[in-house]
Amino acid sequence: LYWHDWHRYPSFGDWIGSSFGASLTVGALLAISGLVVAAVLTRPTIGRLVSLGRQLAESGGTPTPEAATRIGALQRRLVVAERVSFSLVLLAVVAMASARYL
Repeated sequence: LYWHDWHRYPSFGDWIGSSFGASLTVGALLAISGLVVAAVLTRPTIGRLVSLGRQLAESGGTPTPEAATRIGALQRRLVVAERVSFSLVLLAVVAMASARYL
């Protein structure tokens, strides 16, 4: 979106200063933030859950109270990270979709 429209302005500063450019910039920053949250929090948490699940499956028994507590904590962390990531991407879509109308 930047490449398609920014050249219509006299300078990049004028582009960012316009409501259209500012909306796209905010949307881009929100989308990148959502990607960072997914990469830094969601993916490693899923990896830890899978690893813990494998360990529990190999042991063949019921999870210990410590393992159950760890699973619960990882699940809560995963839910929060996914909600934050989804919210950031949703806001990015709204910002970019509404840019033409501001």
